[in-house]
Amino acid sequence: MSFLSQVRGRPVFDADGARVGTLRDLLITADSPYPPISAVVVGDAAGLHAVPWSGVASVAAQGATLKRSFKAANFPAPTDDVIWLARDVLDKQIVNTTGARLVRVNDVALTQLDSDLRVAGVDNSTLGLLRRIGLGRFLLSRAAPRLIDWEQVDITPALGEIRLRIPYDRLQKMHPADIAEVVSQMSPAEAADVLEALDDETAARAMAELPEEHQAAVLSAMEPEEAADVLEEMEPDEAADVLGDVREERAEELMALMEPSAADEVRNLMAYDEDTAGGLMNTSVVTVPQGATLADAIAAVRRASGDGDEISQVYVVDADGHVMGHISLAALLVNPPGVNVNTVMQRDIYTVRIDDTDEEVARMLVHYGLLSVAVVDAEDRLMGEVAIADAIDLFAPRAWRTRPRRARA
Repeated sequence: MSFLSQVRGRPVFDADGARVGTLRDLLITADSPYPPISAVVVGDAAGLHAVPWSGVASVAAQGATLKRSFKAANFPAPTDDVIWLARDVLDKQIVNTTGARLVRVNDVALTQLDSDLRVAGVDNSTLGLLRRIGLGRFLLSRAAPRLIDWEQVDITPALGEIRLRIPYDRLQKMHPADIAEVVSQMSPAEAADVLEALDDETAARAMAELPEEHQAAVLSAMEPEEAADVLEEMEPDEAADVLGDVREERAEELMALMEPSAADEVRNLMAYDEDTAGGLMNTSVVTVPQGATLADAIAAVRRASGDGDEISQVYVVDADGHVMGHISLAALLVNPPGVNVNTVMQRDIYTVRIDDTDEEVARMLVHYGLLSVAVVDAEDRLMGEVAIADAIDLFAPRAWRTRPRRARA
């Protein structure tokens, strides 16, 4: 195995042994898992020349050798529709999808496979950096470098002026929390590029997992239409959280691009103080009227599940919206669908007032071991619910706190 740092800058000789220039870079395309070197960039007094790999006899630390005599006029200048390993990859950030983190490329590992020289991986270690400045040979350790396999990394879409073609399929399959971990290490503009390349649902779930200090900046860096689509896919309380941290003008611009019903729901939530149950609650609750059957309740759950909501129970309300009880999902499964909800609902429901403090909400959830608690107004009308995940910041260790909290107006 060799490294880009070991061959870059070395002399290039033709078939007669005459020095014709210096190896400036190696070119690849991104259409294979371990891409072969497609050309060698040779620099001489006339400029840069791309010598196809078919015309290269060898590339080694002592220098590169061509298969025939070198005439600069026969080799055009390299184009920008390929990846230059030194110019486009060295010192750039890449996404390590296995470790769910950003790493900086200090060197590129090369391996010989039959007649091809292929990219094997990247070295983000201190050894890779020392190797580039010529100090690697002085290290006492002779252990093989720990490389990140080339197939396990995606080059980020914001590498400066050169934007590489990125396969997002591996990133798309990562857990939203892992995607958030990766993009939180990027600049807002880079993170916005990544989220815009994902489908709206995945981007919304990743946005909700971003640290509080990164959310508003990333949302502000996104194209307005893309940002609005992502906000629509988020839970209303999560969308309200992030919009509460952006400039008022930007928030209004984005809500104007959202579906009116979704925007109205988010706007209503933003009116509540962050330190109250109203500031924590999610208004997307599943309700059925008194007198409905379990079949009606199951149909309501199915409709809500299609919107991506997390559902733990169904609330039974009267004609005026007062909460009368709740039905667990387990009860829906074990009872006949024709049974009236009044006969199986639990009436001893725990509630908090919409203006109760967030500490009271957290105390209720923890003290009674609840997955969620209903939020009601002064007339006991159901307004929403607070799930344990929505209140986790209030009692989790600080290092675990990733969910955003809305800033005070």
